[in-house]
Amino acid sequence: MATYESIFILNAQIEDELEEKVVSEIRALLEKNKCNIKLELKWGKRPLAYLVKKQKEGNFYYFVWESKNGNIVDILQGKVKVTDPIIRAFHIRIDEELRLLKKRYTSGKETNIAGVLRRDGAEKEDIDVLELIYHEPTAIYLREEY
Repeated sequence: MATYESIFILNAQIEDELEEKVVSEIRALLEKNKCNIKLELKWGKRPLAYLVKKQKEGNFYYFVWESKNGNIVDILQGKVKVTDPIIRAFHIRIDEELRLLKKRYTSGKETNIAGVLRRDGAEKEDIDVLELIYHEPTAIYLREEY
C-alpha cells in the first residue's frame, strides 16, 4: 500500500460553508476509492509566495493517506481541475521517506533520538506528524526531551 501526502490550497475568499463542502468532497473521493486517511489537518489561511490564480493567500489543508489504487492521484487531479475553489494541489508519495524516518528515529537508544532531531534541525511539528501517522509512542519521549 502506497502512502501519500497531499496539500490542497483553497481560495481564501470563499465562504466557510463552501470551504467545508470542498474538503468533505475530497475526503469522500478518497474514501470512495478505498483510501485510508491517516491524517487531516487544516493549516488555515497563509500567504502565498507568489500569485496563484490572482490570489495572494489561501487556506491550506494537509492530508496523509494510503491507497492500493495507483490511479488515485490522477483522479484527485481531475477533481482539482473542475473544482474552482481549489487553486493548487500537490500530491507526493512518501512511503520510502517515512520508512527511513521511522528507522532513523526509532533505532538505538531513546535518549539519542532528541539529539538526532536537534542535529538534523527537525521541527516539533515533524515529530507530531510521525506520531500521528504511526500511532506509536516513539514521539512521546521525543516530545518530552525536545
